[in-house]
Amino acid sequence: MVEVADYGWTAGHTLGLGVVPILLIALFPVRRATARPPLTALRILRSRGVAGGYHLAFAVGTGLIVAAFAMAFTVLRRPVRKSPAVPRNATPHVCL
Repeated sequence: MVEVADYGWTAGHTLGLGVVPILLIALFPVRRATARPPLTALRILRSRGVAGGYHLAFAVGTGLIVAAFAMAFTVLRRPVRKSPAVPRNATPHVCL
């Protein structure tokens, strides 16, 4: 059985899940420029307002996802309940 601890930041699965989306995002403008007819005209991104709005939306979305993960990991690291029957180093997975 595969443990969660077997997959660290340098594991192939983890790196693949990070590299593949970045590669797809980088290749998107190339595909849009060569498509006939293009789904979106790339000249729209020349507008500073539109490009700034896209960057702002990306930053806000990324911040919300990071905050959600940070809150989830903070909650998961705390013991589920304080009881003499629960060891001090117990995690929620042990108590369930």
